[in-house]
Amino acid sequence: MVAAPAASKLALRELTCRFGTVTAVDRATLALARGEFVSLLGPSGCGKTTTLRMIAGFLDPTEGTIELDGRVISAPGRSLPPEKRGMSMIFQSYAIWPNMTVAENVGFGLEVRRLPRAEIRDKVDRILDVVRMRALRDRYPAEPPPARRVPHHHGLRDPRSGGSHGDLRPHRRDERRPHRAGR
Repeated sequence: MVAAPAASKLALRELTCRFGTVTAVDRATLALARGEFVSLLGPSGCGKTTTLRMIAGFLDPTEGTIELDGRVISAPGRSLPPEKRGMSMIFQSYAIWPNMTVAENVGFGLEVRRLPRAEIRDKVDRILDVVRMRALRDRYPAEPPPARRVPHHHGLRDPRSGGSHGDLRPHRRDERRPHRAGR
């Protein structure tokens, strides 16, 4: 691996993580400049998530260090807690809060940092514009997309009815009684 330059925003230096006899990450070295975007790609089990969990502070490295702005934030047996790192991690299980809107989920990390509400709204709207999701900002995760919503006012016809009046909507009890002439 290439040595990490001294003046990096984020630097992994000979980063290793072992679980018993299994080495999940083996001497990873990486240097990222401010504003640089990187993706970790590889097959299942190659250490991508373990590396991200170490960067986020959820796991301590077995060997090596993680530096942020030249300051060691993780080393064997001593790591800065996740909440003090000023970074976020999105888990691959797409763990989002179902009781929060899209905008609230996106802005959660900014709220934790106690940024002003107007600044949070501006930043959230900018990122939602980047991913073309601003129209969904006030939607909750369990809501179907607008194009897939089913109106509540129509009756669904039973295809076995041949187009007659057999529909699938629930009937009130008195509608199910046979109608008797003369009553």
